[in-house]
Amino acid sequence: MGDFYQKSVEKVKEAMHSYWFDKNINFLLNACENKQVYLIGVTNPNWVGSYLLEEEHYDIVKIDDKSCIISARLIINKCDEESETLVDASVHCMNKDGEVRFFYVHMTPIDAGEDKLLNAFMAENQKKDNKYREVMHEVFDVILEYSCLNNTFRYDHNEYRKLFNMNKYFITIDQWFWSFLDECVHPDDGECLDMFRDLDLAKRIQKHQYMVESEFRVKNEVKGYVWVKLILLIVPNENNSNVKEMYMLFKDIDEEKTEMLENKMMARTDDLTLIWNRSYSEHLIEKYLSKVQSADKNAMLLIDVDDLKDINDTYGRLTGDYILSKIVENVLGVIEPKDVFGRFGEDCFILYLSEREDRNELDGLVKRVLDVTSFPYVEEHITSRIHCSIGATIVDGKTDISRLLKNCESALTEAVKKGGNSYFTN
Repeated sequence: MGDFYQKSVEKVKEAMHSYWFDKNINFLLNACENKQVYLIGVTNPNWVGSYLLEEEHYDIVKIDDKSCIISARLIINKCDEESETLVDASVHCMNKDGEVRFFYVHMTPIDAGEDKLLNAFMAENQKKDNKYREVMHEVFDVILEYSCLNNTFRYDHNEYRKLFNMNKYFITIDQWFWSFLDECVHPDDGECLDMFRDLDLAKRIQKHQYMVESEFRVKNEVKGYVWVKLILLIVPNENNSNVKEMYMLFKDIDEEKTEMLENKMMARTDDLTLIWNRSYSEHLIEKYLSKVQSADKNAMLLIDVDDLKDINDTYGRLTGDYILSKIVENVLGVIEPKDVFGRFGEDCFILYLSEREDRNELDGLVKRVLDVTSFPYVEEHITSRIHCSIGATIVDGKTDISRLLKNCESALTEAVKKGGNSYFTN
């Protein structure tokens, strides 16, 4: 695929040369995938005079095997004039049937004189907004600023490196975005950056939704990943048809986010065994029941530890807690992540077996659970046999959780009548 990236550079280079030096826009237009391709900063090259190339540089930002961003920078001089023009361009290239096609082109020429005026203007505005900016930098850890009008992209490199551990310099927002998504953002959180899609931005502007917030994980050398908050501020152009400016405000929220998630998890899990508590187990099971489409593929179990009170009286509460944790460990070893396993009471667990092949597999699993919850326990040369009673019911897809619980309780009563260490299925 290295050929594709090099072909992309060559095609972009040819398009730039054709546009600026031959005043021919057709090569660029013919390279576009369709008429709906975004052409930002591209106009009919009917200017007076000609340009000569002083320098050019092309950088490849790889997205995947069939897609990349080519960041181009050209320094050109107008013939017979001492006026230097800097051209920054970003071109999204894709491999379509072995041919390089353009999916958007963003090009910005800035005359050196205009650049000086622009910098002077921004410096004056920065003086006016100095206190405002100081407050912004106090509140946020990293601020990225982008102007669509002149394709300028600004940020504090030291602040960026401190938060994201990335020692890279970015010329364009496209170069930053794909590098950030590919090298920094957690693979499971990539969709959080959909806010930057052209269609999403256009719809937000139409609906006057100029602020978007998102929270996701980014790489960290010490912790692996940390949570950050991103606030995207969109400034539309005068006729509200496109983006004029964007501000990306990042803040490290790892400490409070981690604490919040821990609190949320604690509210859902049993303190001792760390499996789901009763209320959340029932909540998950109800969600599963709403999706059951066929009978004899799901089952619900109540697992009761036989004589746990006697164990506590004989060995003490700490031993009883160990027994419960050991049972949980053993059951987790034979079920699957798609199953729901929770603490139902002091000496009872609830288990929902989800989407097995048939009734025979479910019956085999119930017996397997009974087997792994039976084991010897030795303390002070005294050996006790730990075992459980199980009441199970097969889910038919038409019964609610309250009826299933009654069925399990009825089946559990039958298992206990057998003297424990047995199971009964309704």
